Amino acid sequence: MQATSAQVHDGFARSEQVSAALSQIVEAAQSVAGEVQSVTAVAEQMSASVQQVLATVSTVLQSAEENARAALEMSSGSEQVSSAIASVASISEEAAASAEELTAANEEVAASAQELAQMAQQLQQVVSQFRYEEGEARPALRMAA
Repeated sequence: MQATSAQVHDGFARSEQVSAALSQIVEAAQSVAGEVQSVTAVAEQMSASVQQVLATVSTVLQSAEENARAALEMSSGSEQVSSAIASVASISEEAAASAEELTAANEEVAASAQELAQMAQQLQQVVSQFRYEEGEARPALRMAA
């Protein structure tokens, strides 16, 4: 079987068509490969950005934890200060009460001292009415005339 020139020509035409189709497929594959590389580069950039965001979020979380700890410490310190102020207030109240008691005691002592002074004065007046006579074996108290 011999191929006719029309058949050969037809075979060459089909071969050219297949070659053109293959060229188009190769070009499309190269284009897709370029787009895949482009998408891969964008994905890598996005991955790097996500890593940066995660690092920033981690830093923010650490700062928030530190702030929470500091707030707890401040709250505890505030409670201690409040307790100390309450203690000082209590001591001040006790001191004021003691001062009032001391003032009352001083007033009582002053009144007692005044009473004693009056009693001493009265005793001195009573004693001044008596005199001792000299020369007696046993001194006798006599009322002063």
